[in-house]
Amino acid sequence: MTVFIEAAWLALVPWWITAAVVARDVMIGLGALIYRLWFGPLHGRPTRFSKVNTAAQLLYITIVMLNAAFGVPPGEVLAAMALLTFLTTVLSGVHYLQIFTRRAWAQPPRTA
Repeated sequence: MTVFIEAAWLALVPWWITAAVVARDVMIGLGALIYRLWFGPLHGRPTRFSKVNTAAQLLYITIVMLNAAFGVPPGEVLAAMALLTFLTTVLSGVHYLQIFTRRAWAQPPRTA
């Protein structure tokens, strides 16, 4: 997440993809915290969507840095990879939201 913020600050990465990455991470963190407070321990594991998203984000940042340093790959590749990364970020976030919601509905709230 920090790398995306820094890259956006340096105008290497569009702000819209950075906003998606940050929003997804904040949503996961807040969702886990709320689940923990209302229902108890959350035993979470990375999903397949999350692993694909992590790979896409790492690959995107790598090619952004290559482009900034050496001018390769071309802008079209960066644009396509940005869209792919955005898509995997949104899908992963929606999937985590679905998982947290399903688990929350399946459990009674913890009593104080």
